[in-house]
Amino acid sequence: MSKKGVSRFFITVGSMIVLFAFNFINLNLIGCGADEAETESGTEQLTDEEQKNLIRFVEYVLFPTTPYIDKSWVEIVPEEEVAEGEPIDFAAETAAIQQTFNEFYNAYNINSARAVLETFWSRGIRFQGKLSKATARSYIETRFVEAKRGGGKAAWGPTPELAAFYIRRAYVQAPYPEASAYGFNGPSVSFDGDDVNPFNAITYLYLVKQGGRWLINQLSTVSPPQKYFDDPEYEAPLTTIEWTPLPANR
Repeated sequence: MSKKGVSRFFITVGSMIVLFAFNFINLNLIGCGADEAETESGTEQLTDEEQKNLIRFVEYVLFPTTPYIDKSWVEIVPEEEVAEGEPIDFAAETAAIQQTFNEFYNAYNINSARAVLETFWSRGIRFQGKLSKATARSYIETRFVEAKRGGGKAAWGPTPELAAFYIRRAYVQAPYPEASAYGFNGPSVSFDGDDVNPFNAITYLYLVKQGGRWLINQLSTVSPPQKYFDDPEYEAPLTTIEWTPLPANR
C-alpha cells in the first residue's frame, strides 16, 4: 500500500471512529430521555457537571494521548487556593530558618566545606551561581584554601542575623514549604584582623523545608538568586534590622 493510500486509510478510520462515538453518545442520550419520560413524565436537561463529564469522555475517547494539561477540565487554580496545611507559625519558622543560617555561618567561619554543605538541600544547589553540589563544594574549598595559603582565613560576617523572611506553604508548583530571607552580611578574607574585602554585602537565601528542617537551596551575595521571592503577602511580621555598612577600608 502506498503512503498516500495509508494516509487515506487512517483518515477514513479516524472519521469512522468519530462518527461512531458521537452516534453512541446520542443514542445514550435518547435512551436516557426515554427512561426519564417513563419514570418522571418529563425530560430534564443535563446538569453542568453531567455536561463536563460528557466532554471529558468524548475527549478521552477521541484524543486519549493528549497531555492532561490540554484537557478542558483542567482548571487554573490560584496559588493561594491550593496551598495546604495549617496557618504559618511565623515565630517558629523564622527561628528555624535563622538556626539553619547560623549553622551555615558557623561552618563557613571554621572553614569546613563539609559542614557548610550539610546546611544545603543537595537537589539543585546554587551557591554564588554554582549549580551543582560538586561545583559548589569545589568553589567553597578553593576559597578556604586560597585564604589559608595567603596566611588568612575566609569568613562570613559581620553577623549571622537575618533581616527579613518570606514564607509560603506548599502549593501546586512547589510541593513543599519554601522561604526567602536576606541579611546584611557576606563573605570576606581576613589577614591578622584586617579584611581584604569588608562584610558590606547582602546575603540572599532561598530555602525549602524537607523532613521538618529548613535547608538552603540557593544563596547569593551578588543579586537575588533565581527562586528568591519577596512578595509582601508572604513577609513574616518582623521589624527590619537597621544596618550601617562597614567602611571600605578599616
